[in-house]
This record gives sequence, C-alpha cells and structure tokens, in this order.
Amino acid sequence: MMTLLQTILTGALFSASLITFPALAATDHAQMAGMAMSSTTPAAAEYSASGVVKAVNNHTVTIAHQAIPQLNWPPMTMRFDLSAYRGAALTAGQHIAFTFHQATAGYALDTTRAQ
Repeated sequence: MMTLLQTILTGALFSASLITFPALAATDHAQMAGMAMSSTTPAAAEYSASGVVKAVNNHTVTIAHQAIPQLNWPPMTMRFDLSAYRGAALTAGQHIAFTFHQATAGYALDTTRAQ
C-alpha cells in the first residue's frame, strides 16, 4: 500500500511529465539549420602512385608500384581491393598512375589513368 508521501510524489512526477514532454516535442529545430555538424566517419586520405599492373581478378589488382613518399613506402608489389573501383578495365602489364585509400582490411583502388 502506498503511503501518502509516495502518492503525492508519484502525482507530482506524472504532472511534470505531462508539461515537460509536450514542450520538448514542440522544440523548433529550424534554429539548427546553420549549425555545422561533424561527421562520425572521417574522410579517408587518398594517396597517389604509379606502377605496373601484375595481375587482376574480380576482387583485387596486384600492382608493382614506385616508392610512395607520403606513406614512407619503398617500391613494392601489393594487392589492392577493387570493391569500390569504377574505372576502366585493367590488364596485366599496363602502366598506370593510380589513387588509393586505406580500407578496413588493407588498401582499395580508387582511380587509374593509363601512362
């Protein structure tokens, strides 16, 4: 059985919620239009290089590339993911300039240009 104090407090809280919640729901969000909102996902850095296509399949391309000073990488051969690539078809032996970014599991090819 509720005591008199519990009944009064419950009633007061219920009354306050009837006043407060409709007021919050009616808040004008138009004032937020000019506010700069930060993205929760920062843009991935894009890197440039040039090299020779060594192998291509449906999911990856292997490129022997020159040094990439931005990343302090020496010349090497590495595989790039093609899931986001929308450029021209690549063939083994092709000399290209290309851009790429770091992906969740490795690096992904963005663009290519024949050299």
